[in-house]
Amino acid sequence: MVTETNTVIPTTTQRKMTDIGRVRRAIAAALVLATLLPVAGYLATASQAVASVRGVRATALVAGWRLDHGSIASIAALPETVVETAVAARPLDPVALNVAMVRDISRNGESRLARWIPTLSALGWRDTTSLQNRIYAAATSARIRPILDISDALMRRRQVQEQIVPVMAMVENDPALRTDFVARLAHNPGWRDAYLFATGYLKTPAQFRTRYEVLQALRRSGIKPGNSVMVSNINALALNGLPGLAFDLWSSSMTDRVDRPLHDPRFALASTRFATGNDPVPFEWEVTSGNGFGVTPYAENGLSALAIEWDGRGVPVFARQRTSAAPGRYNIDVDVPAEKVKDLAALGFQLICDGVAYRFERDEQRGTRFTMAERTPCSFPILEISGDIRAQAVPRQIELRQIRMTTVGPV
Repeated sequence: MVTETNTVIPTTTQRKMTDIGRVRRAIAAALVLATLLPVAGYLATASQAVASVRGVRATALVAGWRLDHGSIASIAALPETVVETAVAARPLDPVALNVAMVRDISRNGESRLARWIPTLSALGWRDTTSLQNRIYAAATSARIRPILDISDALMRRRQVQEQIVPVMAMVENDPALRTDFVARLAHNPGWRDAYLFATGYLKTPAQFRTRYEVLQALRRSGIKPGNSVMVSNINALALNGLPGLAFDLWSSSMTDRVDRPLHDPRFALASTRFATGNDPVPFEWEVTSGNGFGVTPYAENGLSALAIEWDGRGVPVFARQRTSAAPGRYNIDVDVPAEKVKDLAALGFQLICDGVAYRFERDEQRGTRFTMAERTPCSFPILEISGDIRAQAVPRQIELRQIRMTTVGPV
């Protein structure tokens, strides 16, 4: 006899819901680690709670008691009558309530959170530690959206930002919550620029890509973050192996035309940045000055240029820019005053690709053209203008009016 069994095959929707649940549980587990866990978060204010307890009439009950800040055992050892007296005397004091909750959890387990959080929530948004406790409670039950609400409140009050920023970053990286997160940012909460400026907690390529998507979503909604925010994120993307996203983020934020593969060939933008003191991004000219040399971009009478004064010693880097060049070979044509063409022999041009320099050699017949002997293998290489060791310590004053970078044959 053959026995038939019914096999339930999960539908696509069921599998998707299972995957979402798995992601939620993973985020919750990470949030438990990222926020202040029971004990750690509460011990910070436990001494205040004890002082509150000592202030009530049952002072004798805690006479001689001392809190050991390094162990939960001290709170667990509090007599129940002491805690009840303190809470009864100050029922609206979240500090005392926190100590009572910690004691209960330490003795009876995390399942006791459920009986405390509604009361704690009813006390409102006045106490930082209470809000941290509510974040923990939401994380242990994998309820992500309340975490965003509470974190938003703490960030607006500029409290414990070092702990809350990583939590916000986890919410930012949850695709299901990102739309809501971007909507909050679009309403310009007081913490928006400070949060978006900080990139040190972004570690993986996926996190950097998410930040790029958030900034682009804000831009599409008509929100333009501050210049410092954009510079910070564009630099972070470029330095962490994502120059393509960095270039796209930068170019999409520019109101003027973007020159490729070398932007600002006449140094007009560089002179503006230099005059205002604004920081450049990698795809704009960065100029340096040091011992024995000075570099100044300037604009006069509708013309702009890069002025280099150098004593001819060493091999200093005068200016650099991350280009939007693709792998291949390139020419550089330099426009200088006729009497300064000979001084171009004292300059070196090279593309830096993964730490390797690919030099341009000067065309002796044309004088103002430099050509690569070999192709650069990477995209978005860095162009450096430096002194050449063959300058022989002869002082130079060179004015670069324009630099054009073009391909040699097909890229």
